Amino acid sequence: MKRSDAYPSKYVSKDDLTRPVSVTIQTVVIETLEGDDKKEDKPIMYFNEEFKPFIVNSTNWNTIEEAYGLDSDEWVDHKIVLYHDPNVMFGKKKVGGVRVRIPGAKAKPLTVRPDGVDTDETEEV
Repeated sequence: MKRSDAYPSKYVSKDDLTRPVSVTIQTVVIETLEGDDKKEDKPIMYFNEEFKPFIVNSTNWNTIEEAYGLDSDEWVDHKIVLYHDPNVMFGKKKVGGVRVRIPGAKAKPLTVRPDGVDTDETEEV
């Protein structure tokens, strides 16, 4: 059993992305999430497709903002690709995480995940 099976998440995680997934932005709202020791307001993205909501961190926010504008209301009905990037760091530890890219944008060099899958294969949801 995987950790993600034992402790399922309401939100998109790297474990949900065995291959990149293309989704259409429906809305972005601020929601209060409970952490280990406090509550925090975070931007949560919902999609037109049936897929888990996505907690948008500042790195991913910047990627979307560069493509679709400063106001998240302008992002509605635009597509993004969610993928697992094994090189995401937490402090000094490489933990992997969810990243966003814009379909049709100049691609960065391909990243090959530890399971041998390259991140340019995109699955439509």
